[in-house]
Amino acid sequence: MVRHVSSAVPDEVHQSLLPRVQETGRSLEETAPDCLTLALRSPKAGEHLRRWTGAWASGVPDASIRHDDYLGEALSEDLKDRRDD
Repeated sequence: MVRHVSSAVPDEVHQSLLPRVQETGRSLEETAPDCLTLALRSPKAGEHLRRWTGAWASGVPDASIRHDDYLGEALSEDLKDRRDD
């Protein structure tokens, strides 16, 4: 099963992904999950990921619990806006 995740990342992380994107010729959206998978398989994965825990605030206190609801609402609004055009 594939899960879709939308996430904002610090500029430092984005810049770190760009060379990999150029190497593979794949999009950032395709490359980022591959890099995350490799990082999680690393023996030091816990240390690397803990560093980013709480690194930025979403402003939505229940985002980690209701993320599917919020994504569904955003998609619904986006599709509604496209139908109105």
